[in-house]
Amino acid sequence: MLKSQSTSRPVSSDAFLRAFKDDADRKRGLVRRAEAAKARLAFVTEAMRRLLQNDDVRSLLAEEGLLNLPAAFAERIGKREGE
Repeated sequence: MLKSQSTSRPVSSDAFLRAFKDDADRKRGLVRRAEAAKARLAFVTEAMRRLLQNDDVRSLLAEEGLLNLPAAFAERIGKREGE
């Protein structure tokens, strides 16, 4: 039988169910936030992919020394660093 941390009395089924529901609610919130972050990342990735296809944007970035991308991001958008 489950024991509470502060006392040696058994945990009631109501308390256990409440704790389970609270944990499930926290996990659902985490999943919602992760899905929102994934959608934002996909948006930014596609926007950067399209911008880097534009020669004028690439020239401007090169002039400012900003054409090199972090390797993980460059891989995600399908470009190599410095390309």
